[in-house]
Amino acid sequence: MRFYILLSLMLCALASGLAAPGKPPIPRRAKVVYVVDLRRQPLERQLLAVSLQGALNASMKTPFVYMRLMDNDPRWLEYILTYGYKSQVEMSVDDLLEKFRGYVAGQILYDPAKPHTVSLATILCGLDGGIMSAKDLGIKTLYDLRTDTRFADPERAYRWALDELLPRCRQDMVAVLDSGLPHIRDYLIAEQIFTVDLDPLNSPQDIALLRQLFGKLAPSATVLGWASGKYAGPGQDGVTVENAFLTLLSEYGHHLAASDFIPNLSYHRAFRARARTRSHLTPLRYDPQTVYVTFLFSDGDNMQFDYNRMLDLWRDSARGKIPLGWTVAPALSRVAPALLAKYAQDARASKSDDLVMGPSGYGYCNPARLAKPEPFFALTRQAAAATGIRAATVIDYEPEARLRDTLQKMGVETGLEGVFLIRQGIEGVFGSLAVADEDIRFGPQSPEEMARQIEGLGASRPFIFVYVDAWSRAPQDVLQAAQALPDRFKVVGPYDFLRLMKARAKK
Repeated sequence: MRFYILLSLMLCALASGLAAPGKPPIPRRAKVVYVVDLRRQPLERQLLAVSLQGALNASMKTPFVYMRLMDNDPRWLEYILTYGYKSQVEMSVDDLLEKFRGYVAGQILYDPAKPHTVSLATILCGLDGGIMSAKDLGIKTLYDLRTDTRFADPERAYRWALDELLPRCRQDMVAVLDSGLPHIRDYLIAEQIFTVDLDPLNSPQDIALLRQLFGKLAPSATVLGWASGKYAGPGQDGVTVENAFLTLLSEYGHHLAASDFIPNLSYHRAFRARARTRSHLTPLRYDPQTVYVTFLFSDGDNMQFDYNRMLDLWRDSARGKIPLGWTVAPALSRVAPALLAKYAQDARASKSDDLVMGPSGYGYCNPARLAKPEPFFALTRQAAAATGIRAATVIDYEPEARLRDTLQKMGVETGLEGVFLIRQGIEGVFGSLAVADEDIRFGPQSPEEMARQIEGLGASRPFIFVYVDAWSRAPQDVLQAAQALPDRFKVVGPYDFLRLMKARAKK
């Protein structure tokens, strides 16, 4: 089926001007980007469009369909256009469907009143080259999930999918995604990724299905998406759901690449770029009269944060005026390498920005809970070697003795220079691994109050690690706080901070 889609697209390229006039089309390389604005479209239209995007982009070495769902989509498209595209054409959903409806295998009809059918339609679109729709489009029907009794209830439908579809999908990636989100589905379809929407906290039935799914995957698989906060019950919130989800996938040795609101990955995945950075080390000698402070922005493990909020913060005029640490998702090197390359290139140029892996290395998990951490540590080591990012943040609430033992192993097996531990209470040097514990979180305080808190801690601590809430603070806030500190406080980047911790430990 992929062959016939490819052949049809090549013929379409010749007919519609995808190649320069008078020249034959370049096989499997599009020269035009079709851009569709989905921001004001209802969910059903968005799902139709991104499923068509996933099917079409999967068939071309250079993808050519791009959706606008987020404010930063045009900025990333402008950046990617430097990789060789000639032009872009604005299209409506109807135009896109009319132009390419003959180049997909058929339709998978889902029921909006049965959210689990959206997940199944996502899987089937990827496996069979179809597009999803809530109503008949007048093309061949591959599956009608609305009427087939196999898909009437979630448990029966998902068990069928686990038996029949999972073996045909990628075994190193899976997605847990709210059925009301279209953003990442183009990538799930293009990469043939098994997709579910299940409750990891309050539903024994859903938890059993998640356990069955996680138990079938390859070791240290990447889980895309996010566990939806809609599953929070009375007295619970999104964080409660998140913690339950992380605990569950960690028990099976997997990790999360948070990615619920990142569109166009079927487009970005195709552009290979060298995402290589280096830590900015300055000639420093440990001074016992100095209090060293480092600021590290949170939430970079979330690829949608890297795509959206981080790009906004990156444009802050104060960036580059003070040493700053930024957490990022190493998994971007696989799914959107050009995006990570931009941050790496800009960080090298600024000589003030350091990139650090977000929790907890290659992906988000509880390292001390992993039954077999070695595959995850190997992925983290490979990512560090490939990107030059040689420090990570870690969130893990396992007992202290177990976490200390895990940190020892992590230092040996990942080759990281250090770890920034979030709210745990462990600090020191473990062999070659420096471990800094979160001292203050910069969130609701004013910059002046933040400076006073740092100064108060400085009476008893030579090193102060400030974790910056990236959703509420920006580089300008950090700069103001740093400028309000007394002279004996020195702001350094995260790698200098770790290096100075090691120098003090040797004395």
